[in-house]
Amino acid sequence: MKLSKLKGELRSVAVPIGDVGTLNVNYYPAKFTEQLQTEMAALEARVKAKQTSGEALEGEEATASAALLMRLMDSWDLEDEKGAKIAPTADILVNELGYININRITTAIMESLNPNA
Repeated sequence: MKLSKLKGELRSVAVPIGDVGTLNVNYYPAKFTEQLQTEMAALEARVKAKQTSGEALEGEEATASAALLMRLMDSWDLEDEKGAKIAPTADILVNELGYININRITTAIMESLNPNA
């Protein structure tokens, strides 16, 4: 098997979005590297520290989370009101979907990567 083929593997995950439906996300499991895992853990620690201290989360955390998530994501089935596909970008994640949905997508991908955890 060629390395490029292995790195190009796509997986799909269904992300439940409250009571409004499901967002289907395609991502690259091979892009979940030790470096990315380290960066995600550091961000998670910063978020938890802020939550524990009662500090408000700021746009910085959502922006950092979205940037990390975009390193894994390929596509999704999100559409605008006219049915046109919306390409996933960090800007759409932060400014349209918000931190709660960034977290939902990230959680679904992490659970998909390690279903026995």
